[in-house]
Amino acid sequence: MADMLTQDKAISIVDAIKTIYASDTYRKLENESTKAWHLGPTALYQDMVASSK
Repeated sequence: MADMLTQDKAISIVDAIKTIYASDTYRKLENESTKAWHLGPTALYQDMVASSK
């Protein structure tokens, strides 16, 4: 996901990781009941981009 962010948003890898950790998608990953950990990186990235709009 960090790689996708660096390419799509032209940001550094550090900023991409900070963005991921601050996202609603990451909160879903932390919550085991959402089962978001089962999704692949592309689906997680799409969720993160969609929820940031």
